[in-house]
Amino acid sequence: VYRVRDTLLVNIKFRSQDPVKAARIANTVAEVYIRLQREAKQRANSEASGLLKTRVKQLRQTLSDVEQRLETFKARNDIFDSEGHLLLDRQLSREMEALVRVRAETAKTKAEYEQSRRAMLEGSFHGAVSDVLENPLTRVLNQGLTEALRRQAEMQTKYGPRHPAMERITAEVAKAQNALTSHINKIIRGLRTKYRAAKEREAQLAANLVKLKAAVVRHKSTEATYRELDREATATRNLYESMLKRMKQVSETVNLQYADARVVQRASIPKKP
Repeated sequence: VYRVRDTLLVNIKFRSQDPVKAARIANTVAEVYIRLQREAKQRANSEASGLLKTRVKQLRQTLSDVEQRLETFKARNDIFDSEGHLLLDRQLSREMEALVRVRAETAKTKAEYEQSRRAMLEGSFHGAVSDVLENPLTRVLNQGLTEALRRQAEMQTKYGPRHPAMERITAEVAKAQNALTSHINKIIRGLRTKYRAAKEREAQLAANLVKLKAAVVRHKSTEATYRELDREATATRNLYESMLKRMKQVSETVNLQYADARVVQRASIPKKP
């Protein structure tokens, strides 16, 4: 057997007194060589598949143990997670967001209440907030007062202050004014109630936030242990899935092996020695 110079070709020669035997043995040497290459690869893949199966089985048990420890630790310490975040952390975040919203609402309702109250003390409800000015009943009562004042102004050019018509219109103006003032004061009291309720909610949320922060501080050491167990479980799970995928790939290719060599030209029976 020798290599053809400057090529990857290999020549196989066999000398025999029988020309048929010479050709047959030369061809058989090549065929056996190729078959042995393929069988060696199959054995190697089969051994690798067996080793991978053993490793996958070990990793499956290790993963089960790690996940069990993690779940036991979570149950023992009342730890729950959501989308990769500890529930206590998410609750703290929600409480902080709620407190910001309630504080904004408290500031708004306080400004509305004080603005409307100040306007009424100054004797002009036109400085009040939209809750007062845009109220349908406020508009109706204001229109009634405006109409009464208009008629009173007209009558003042005709009658004296003691005239019965003037007395009636004056009483009507007073009645309309009282009705409007009473209605606006009712709205302002509602604004005050709304402001106080928002203030109470803010105080309650602030108290809850203090308790939650204290709970988070207490759970820091517990959380560190939880994170460590979680990382171990994740790493083991990734390794297991990687090994499982590799095992399936190797198992599927055990019988699909090809030799690195091939017969380019078979030996023919020689016509002369």
